[in-house]
Amino acid sequence: MTIKNSSFIEGSYAPEFLRKYNDIADADYDGNKYLKVLTYMNGIVAGSNPFAVVLTNQILRPKGIRTATPYDVGKIIKSSSFLPLRGQQVDLALLLVGDKEDDEPDNQLLQYLLKQLRDNGLGAPAVAPEVSVMIPLSELDLEKADNDYG
Repeated sequence: MTIKNSSFIEGSYAPEFLRKYNDIADADYDGNKYLKVLTYMNGIVAGSNPFAVVLTNQILRPKGIRTATPYDVGKIIKSSSFLPLRGQQVDLALLLVGDKEDDEPDNQLLQYLLKQLRDNGLGAPAVAPEVSVMIPLSELDLEKADNDYG
């Protein structure tokens, strides 16, 4: 596999992207504190958490691009030195680990995410898996929720 293009969100697009990102975070997610983590520093959009990566992908996807998956980052590290990932926080995926307690809030979230995977034809198990399941953040969409995360 050849990596066609890999970069940070930078250059003239970075301020435009950050404005759009913050506008969506404010308008659609009530300025959720878990989304308000990106900044513009030294010409690059900086900051990360899984929620921010998912919203970033929702903005980038219509342009035909996305954030890196774990596989992509492995290829980037092996094939080039032009993208300085050393010392950077890179949120790539969620790791879903099953629990036998159905009433636990985390298990409810696990079941909800597994259902989304099944509904999208990604072959997730019907019950909490015996082994961990990794979901690249580039494959998720945010929903406004009425819980501690918002």
